[in-house]
Amino acid sequence: MPENASAVRHQVAHAGGPSPQTCIQVARQAAILAVTAADDAMAAVCHSRSDAAAHPTPPDLDHAQGEWHATYRQLASYPCTALRRRLLHLSATVLFHPHWRGQRSAGWAALHGSRRD
Repeated sequence: MPENASAVRHQVAHAGGPSPQTCIQVARQAAILAVTAADDAMAAVCHSRSDAAAHPTPPDLDHAQGEWHATYRQLASYPCTALRRRLLHLSATVLFHPHWRGQRSAGWAALHGSRRD
């Protein structure tokens, strides 16, 4: 490494470009804004479902969605493998929950109810 490497780095950092610390702070703030936007969007989708009164969300699904949002926020603040794994697990729990299959209609039951697989 050249003798003047630290001086050159110092000049580059102050030659009009942001410092690495500034970049990290901006990235953290952007991550927090993204998490907040994702939370707001998910809440809007959940509350806008027209059949929400007819098919209320089960408590275990509500809990899993709440945990998913909390884990996502934690991951934005403190990225680590354990939180990524937890988020993946919760994503699968929410995505494949039986509630999303909906209610079978009487017509479906009449067509498929007596069939054995």
